Amino acid sequence: YSSAADMLANSPSSVSLQFGLNPYLISDWNTGFFIQDDFRVTPRLILNLGLRYEYFSVPHERDDRFFNRAEPFGFGPLIPSDQVYNADRNNFSPRLGFAWTLDSSGKTVLRGGTGVFFSRVPVRGILQLVQNGVDEPALVKLSRAEALERGVAYPVGDISAFKKVPGLPWSSPTLNPNFPNPYSIQWTLTLQRQLTRSLALETSYVGNKASKLFFTRYVGRVDRITGLRPVDGFGEMRHFDTSESTHYSAWQTSLRKSYSAGFVLNAHYTWANNISFLNGDVTTDQDGPQDLNNLANERGPASQDVRHRLVGDIVYELPFQRIWNADTRGRKLLLGGWQVAGIYTAETGLPFNPSMPNVFRNQRIDYVGGDPYLADSQSTLMYLRRSAFAAVPVIQASGATARPGTLGRNALRLPGLWNIDLTVSKSLDFTERIKFQLRAEMINALNHTNFSGLNTNITQSDFGKFTGTRGSRTIQLGGRLTF
Repeated sequence: YSSAADMLANSPSSVSLQFGLNPYLISDWNTGFFIQDDFRVTPRLILNLGLRYEYFSVPHERDDRFFNRAEPFGFGPLIPSDQVYNADRNNFSPRLGFAWTLDSSGKTVLRGGTGVFFSRVPVRGILQLVQNGVDEPALVKLSRAEALERGVAYPVGDISAFKKVPGLPWSSPTLNPNFPNPYSIQWTLTLQRQLTRSLALETSYVGNKASKLFFTRYVGRVDRITGLRPVDGFGEMRHFDTSESTHYSAWQTSLRKSYSAGFVLNAHYTWANNISFLNGDVTTDQDGPQDLNNLANERGPASQDVRHRLVGDIVYELPFQRIWNADTRGRKLLLGGWQVAGIYTAETGLPFNPSMPNVFRNQRIDYVGGDPYLADSQSTLMYLRRSAFAAVPVIQASGATARPGTLGRNALRLPGLWNIDLTVSKSLDFTERIKFQLRAEMINALNHTNFSGLNTNITQSDFGKFTGTRGSRTIQLGGRLTF
């Protein structure tokens, strides 16, 4: 419904009718071949060269119940079920790697590599092409005008009556017949240095460029102003193609101390930048762009983009046994085997989009200026400044926003979070075969509050307010007997 008044009047702006599917069986196969070898160029330099080829067959449904349509954007004629998309036969994947010892002592090593990696077409997207018959779709979507014309409102009643009604708009998903396999080009360059006998430093640049990823377009949507369909006989449908691409760059640094002097220490820091058009996932992406005519405006931080992340862990054997000279069996049982461990995690917040209800998916709001964040959110729970944003008007005839919002995709970020987990344990070695360990574990040991559940709906009174947390302190006890 476009508004509360429309809901009370039972005048829907869109209607979705979903029908059940009879059992189906989909089969496909894939094969791969590779050749690879190592070459010692010099005593300090080793090269690894390889080439892989992969072929993924086009899936087949047992009863020929794949229903796909030709271009443009799924508005063309139906395609034969056994040719739902064209096979990709050009999946050659070269690989190159090297390891170079920079000094005669063998304490400094430079490693690097690059390669191409292919994946199958996501099965989840193929499944959405299955329906019981050409005149028995799995999904029908009606606009406001189409629902009013047919007298459809809540409750719909027996939706099976709509299964084979002539003249219903085609709303089933379609797939671009030219659908190559998604692939990524990955590369890394790592410098490793042994600082002491037990301490090592590693720093790396890691890159990943993924192309031909699953991309969802919601085509056949009503005109924002008039509410009419752009193509007769077609309703709103998801059209899948391979327009998505992502780019990931990261600097990853680790400091590792192996066990010595009673403790182990590791610290890992990552700076990363992950850019995509939608979610940047190799599987199906259901979001869709805000504006089909301006895909460039969708390029921004991926939904899982964490710019900074620091993780440290330590394990320390408490020296009670050594300090108090535990030279008897009783003292060893009492003073030995004490251990403390901890994990510290800190990271910057994830990006997100404020939203507003309308019939178009993934529509953003307007940014009108000023600082979007409030400084006192820790005490007030209000994180976003409402005056920095404005809702886009919704047209009653279509139930859609009058235009795309001006706020960039994933332009805002949640606050960062940090957490400390601690463990205290005591091991009792009664004999070589019988041992018992008692553990006390504290999750979020300092009971630090990391807020979550941000309300991003600008039409609600608590817009920009946190409604939950990521968990309070939890203490759990455990015992383990080994025999």
